[in-house]
Amino acid sequence: MKKLWPALGILISLLNLEVLGTDSSDRILWQENFSRFPAGFRPGCYHDGKGEVLVENGKHFYRFPGGFMLGSGWNYYGASHWKNYVLRFQLRFTSKASLYLVVKRGGWREKFNYLWYYVTITPAQVSVNAHNLTDTKEDLPPRKIEPVLETGRWYDFEIKVTARNIQVCVLDGKEKRILWNQEVLAGGGGIDFHGSVGFDLTNIEVEELESK
Repeated sequence: MKKLWPALGILISLLNLEVLGTDSSDRILWQENFSRFPAGFRPGCYHDGKGEVLVENGKHFYRFPGGFMLGSGWNYYGASHWKNYVLRFQLRFTSKASLYLVVKRGGWREKFNYLWYYVTITPAQVSVNAHNLTDTKEDLPPRKIEPVLETGRWYDFEIKVTARNIQVCVLDGKEKRILWNQEVLAGGGGIDFHGSVGFDLTNIEVEELESK
């Protein structure tokens, strides 16, 4: 019996690892850290090959050339199917730049049908609004970022998107700061990074929220 205990312990540990791994990986909808591309490579899957992958201290990242990351702007990861998820990514501003992040594609409220939802992040402010094809948009109150984000420094962002709410957070060291949190128009998911020239991006991960 004594000889069986070590074997049983190993078996239980392996089972626990398997369960933990399954729970975590099953909720990851999409991720990209650019490590599959060598330094100097211009991946055709992003910006039609206009952006460049760089490596710094072993860390791979993507230098944003401006425009929609997926090229045409009509192809979104998740399409309209992601409704409850957390989007994480690392962002570094290298100049005065703006990230226009699409976090929802297609939604509604009464007669207002939107094509996409933008979360706009600059070093000094977060603003959120919905756009449709007639250039009509619903602007929500912007929030100032204080202190202003530094250029040349990596920041960890976390954006929680549900059917009717968007929360934007930045992790500053061990502190998690909520930059923007408000009810929004109902609708589905689907993400695309869009923005101006002047920032670096890496460690993108979309995790599905557990259903309650």
